[in-house]
Amino acid sequence: MGELNQPANLTGVKGQMIKRKLEMDAANPSANAASVDQSASQKTVTLSTESPTGTTPAAEQPIDSVPASSTSSSAQNVDTAVPPPKVKRDRRPLLITLALLLPLLGLVGGIWLALRPYLKLDSPPVDPKVAQQWVESGTKRNQQGQYAEAIKDFDQAIRFNAQDANAYLNRGFAQHRMGNLNAAVDDYTKALTLNNRFAEAFSNRSHVRFDQGRQDAALEDASRAIAIQPTLAVAHLNLGNALFATGNLDGAFQKFSQTLQLNPSNLIAARAHNNQGNVFANQKKIDEAIQAYTQAIQLDVNYADALFNRALAFDLKGNRQGAINDFRGAAKLYQAAGNNEMSATANRRVAQLQKSSTPAPNTQAI
Repeated sequence: MGELNQPANLTGVKGQMIKRKLEMDAANPSANAASVDQSASQKTVTLSTESPTGTTPAAEQPIDSVPASSTSSSAQNVDTAVPPPKVKRDRRPLLITLALLLPLLGLVGGIWLALRPYLKLDSPPVDPKVAQQWVESGTKRNQQGQYAEAIKDFDQAIRFNAQDANAYLNRGFAQHRMGNLNAAVDDYTKALTLNNRFAEAFSNRSHVRFDQGRQDAALEDASRAIAIQPTLAVAHLNLGNALFATGNLDGAFQKFSQTLQLNPSNLIAARAHNNQGNVFANQKKIDEAIQAYTQAIQLDVNYADALFNRALAFDLKGNRQGAINDFRGAAKLYQAAGNNEMSATANRRVAQLQKSSTPAPNTQAI
């Protein structure tokens, strides 16, 4: 009976059990956390779920229940730990490596920039429909005499379809009209690279070769165009021009006549008549020359060269007023076309004819 009246001993035993359990938990922090959650759910007297102010903390907040002995031990370990010695690194090898790599990187970058256009990394995707729209726009500008704008349109067409031979052909035409003969040859040659049976490209390149004074090359290109497409009137016209330049007047006249027999456009027919007039003029057949020039002017009223040539023929025939009228008309047409040099030449001929036709002043002595 006396042993039952000793609650202090029971309390002491319970305290020892709790202390022992906490010591075990301190040795295993993960087990301690689980133990804390379990003891809190059992509402033991050792832990409280309320803060001193009476508010309940958030469920995810940890409960600081680490024994004092464990805390002091951890603090002791931190205080007594000896930091590792600092090792000073030598950065010179790294700097040397960077110094050697910089020129190499610059060289690689330069090569990349140089090759980038050829790699076509910035080129838009091939779109033949869009390219054709640009070709049509450029063709209209060519017909309107807006050659600089036409070249820009054809540039866009080629960006969207670099395999379009027609785009190069039409850009070559605009380049020729702008006086860019070498660029025109390059475009026609590119068109022939894409289509080696492109008769129009051979014919047009023949015309440029003629303007460059390369008559042998002009003859060859025009002949190849006719071999591919015998009914191409402009090719016969260009072959006739090259024959005329080499002094073969009969051969040239024959080609100009063949041009007219192929039912060409008024523009081509006007050129053929004008060139026939040049053959007649060289053969001293002035009346026939005037007739040929007149036919050319009737087909193309804006044909400045035909007016200029007829003015020369009128002058040879002694028709001063006819020559003055044609020279004046040619000067205006040349000026409108931007050919200031020929416009000035025509105006000088007008001045010369007017001066020679002015009667001498009366010098009779009084």
